[in-house]
Amino acid sequence: MVSQLDRETQSRCLLVVWAEDGGSPARTGSTHVDIIIDDINDHPPAFDADSYEVWIPENIPVGTCFITVSASDQDDGLNAMLTYSLGVQDWGDIHHLSAASLPFHIDAESGKICVKDELDFETQSVFLLPLLAQDAGVESLSGRSTLTVYVDDINDNKPTILVEVISGTATDIEVEENSEQRGLTLAFVTVVDRDSDRNGRVVCDMNDSSTFQLEELYRGQYHITAVFALDREERDFYSLEIHCRDLGHPSLSSSAVIGVRLVVKMGP
Repeated sequence: MVSQLDRETQSRCLLVVWAEDGGSPARTGSTHVDIIIDDINDHPPAFDADSYEVWIPENIPVGTCFITVSASDQDDGLNAMLTYSLGVQDWGDIHHLSAASLPFHIDAESGKICVKDELDFETQSVFLLPLLAQDAGVESLSGRSTLTVYVDDINDNKPTILVEVISGTATDIEVEENSEQRGLTLAFVTVVDRDSDRNGRVVCDMNDSSTFQLEELYRGQYHITAVFALDREERDFYSLEIHCRDLGHPSLSSSAVIGVRLVVKMGP
């Protein structure tokens, strides 16, 4: 050989071999030689992209296949027969991954990636999946890529309302009658929505805005104040309903009810 053979460049050579005797005049003869170059497994599989990205909603049904990855191999026969897997075995110690913990699976033959467990944006919104394509050669070779799955939030969490009273019980605010400290904070209200963006932005109001005010101190934090001094003899109990809704579509809402009980003013 005058150069290295490469089946992937040329898999077959057709030669004509001539022979000439030493007579005078010389006699010649020829024959054809067909050289077929056998494949060896000298090329690893290569994915058609160095990395993939996909966005899916968190309420995507289990069993839905959302992307198909593909790799090719320049070899032939078993050396080019590929199987796909999520190559987490090499990432496990570093990224704390295992195939069982992932909510996705990949079809070994087609490269289709599907959802096998329910997703929750609030638990995990991004997954980085290692992809492995492996040929069936005797000395198997493999190729790698990555898939980043972004989970889009949907509005699936209602606002949670927490009330912390200054004086009283968990269900009743106690206020001294005829208190001259108008605008005094009676309770703090914290509103939490686990969704993101507009799905997690909350607006609140209260049923009795003529006697009490629900004022936002900063995002998600409110306080309840009395508009004027209250008289126990005129009315000794109020029932306040705090209603909060998010700005998602469709909007979700929740309410909390707390009482305001007027008590006799102590001391002079």
